[in-house]
Amino acid sequence: MKLVSSDQTPGTEPFPTSPPASTPIPSELKNTLKSRQKSDQKNKLNWFRRCLTVFIFYHLTAILLAPNSDHYLGEQLKPYFEPYWLGLELGGRWNFFAPEPGPVPGFIYFEIFDSHHQSILSDRMPTYPDHYFFRDRQIRRLSLIRAIIGDDQNIITILVPWLCRNHPEADHISLKKAFMAIPNILEVKRKERTLYDESTLQEVELGTFNCEGRRS
Repeated sequence: MKLVSSDQTPGTEPFPTSPPASTPIPSELKNTLKSRQKSDQKNKLNWFRRCLTVFIFYHLTAILLAPNSDHYLGEQLKPYFEPYWLGLELGGRWNFFAPEPGPVPGFIYFEIFDSHHQSILSDRMPTYPDHYFFRDRQIRRLSLIRAIIGDDQNIITILVPWLCRNHPEADHISLKKAFMAIPNILEVKRKERTLYDESTLQEVELGTFNCEGRRS
């Protein structure tokens, strides 16, 4: 005799007492899911590698540019790298070549007069452009001017006696010195200034000096 539970309506199927068996997944679908999983993982890894490659390239470029960014390329890229430089304190500069090539060009202007106050010779040291075939003569003059131009007393003590000895007819000599500003590389690129721009000369009068007693 078949027993029927009290809550079961007569004529209906009995409630199942255990879960139904799961339907097996076809092997082709399994392979598709696995390959899709692998593809997703591979895509994530590829994106990570790309981002890492871009970061390494950016970092290396920043390190190479940071010590010497004062040039045309550095000026153009500075907006993209400057926050990174400041964040990592990569602010050290080398500055061993243009646009910081060294001391600004300096000249000493002189005018020689005779006893009648007539001008005998007006020139400057060093001359530019130089008229020497061998550069060593011009380099010696450049070195001399660079050594004495910073101290007015050195100019008077060294240059005045030498000019008086080389010009026996000289009675007195007028001296002044001048410095030329180095143009910015961007100004030169825009053709606003040239590398040798005498319009930037700043002159300083040194005075007039007698040759009497200075030729010895």
